[in-house]
Amino acid sequence: MRILLIITLFLPLSLMADISDFNSLCKSSLRPDLHNKTCDRLSDLLFKGDKKSPSALITPKALGAPSFSIDKKILFMVFNDPNYFPAVSYCYFVFRGWLNPGQVTPDKLGMESTGFSILNEDLEGYKLWLDKDKKGKACQSRIEKESGVPLTDLVSSMKGYHAIVGLNPFASIRQQGGDYEKVVDDLALTLNHERIHALQVACEKLDTYGMQEWSKIGGPAQHKFAAKYPSYNWRDIKVAGREYIAFLYERNPNKVIQLAKDCPY
Repeated sequence: MRILLIITLFLPLSLMADISDFNSLCKSSLRPDLHNKTCDRLSDLLFKGDKKSPSALITPKALGAPSFSIDKKILFMVFNDPNYFPAVSYCYFVFRGWLNPGQVTPDKLGMESTGFSILNEDLEGYKLWLDKDKKGKACQSRIEKESGVPLTDLVSSMKGYHAIVGLNPFASIRQQGGDYEKVVDDLALTLNHERIHALQVACEKLDTYGMQEWSKIGGPAQHKFAAKYPSYNWRDIKVAGREYIAFLYERNPNKVIQLAKDCPY
């Protein structure tokens, strides 16, 4: 989960339902002279100009990222309506302990996180938490109230996949100042980062390698790295190992592919 916290004067997503497609939100966020240069081009690239579908499937190749054999086991999605971004990911992150619901709202996630990976791990436990636990039920109600869309059924959506990788171009356009090339590069970088997490789920030795490498760099370097990316639970050695490797190799994912070359996925 890649989150960059920024100060904003924009309305919450839940109050922007009448302009919830990417192109309209993009044009409301940028100077008029950038509209045709960036918003229309990105809309055509990502959604073929479609303003109605809340999300679309995308390939790494479309963003200039390399293709790998594991891609057939990953559902790559790009969100046209950012309200659907937290509908897929928010409660899963809360369940896994990766997100503090007291600090990050569904709207904040949808406006500021450029991407996520939902891993095919403990999905039955997640479903049970939603159905039986008070916190799970409250989270589901919060999504439906604040985002205005139903919570995604991850158990059904992820059958046959190691992970869902979701990209949020609305957050990226705001962080990159309306620069088309920078947005595409940011989305490709996010895809590479989140795809590394899918590899870690599919290849147990990558998890072991990540934890070993994280431990190897030592306390001072760990504190410096954690301070640079404060959104993560660096006290969890597994999370720390995964994020350390993902950030380390997101610009060179072929390195991770080499590390996982003997893994059956």
